[in-house]
Amino acid sequence: MRLRGFIFTADALFALSLVLLVAYAWNAVGTAAETEHLKYGQSRALGRDFLAMQSEGRINEADFTALTGLNISYAVPKDAEIALRVEHRKYPALCGGQTVVGMDDPCLKGADATYENSVAEAWVGR
Repeated sequence: MRLRGFIFTADALFALSLVLLVAYAWNAVGTAAETEHLKYGQSRALGRDFLAMQSEGRINEADFTALTGLNISYAVPKDAEIALRVEHRKYPALCGGQTVVGMDDPCLKGADATYENSVAEAWVGR
């Protein structure tokens, strides 16, 4: 009678260990993929920060490379191991920066922001 209890206990522990092993493997695979995604997300965020700071005149390409270890270029790099396109949008002031604008003002009928005057782009690579 005692042997039957031992067998059922051993069987339950074995089944539990298999479930835990599968859960651990699933977690390890999921974490590796997430880490890879975060690495590229951080590079992309650094590139956007560079473009924002460059538009204010606070950083240049050499400083960016020295601080981050990443290269930045305005054309697709040919020799990069990996390169990510980053984009920063900075919209011009509405109606040329007028403080008071009437609803019938002609400037509201036009487009202040265009792709050429509001978007800066670059490539971040290794």
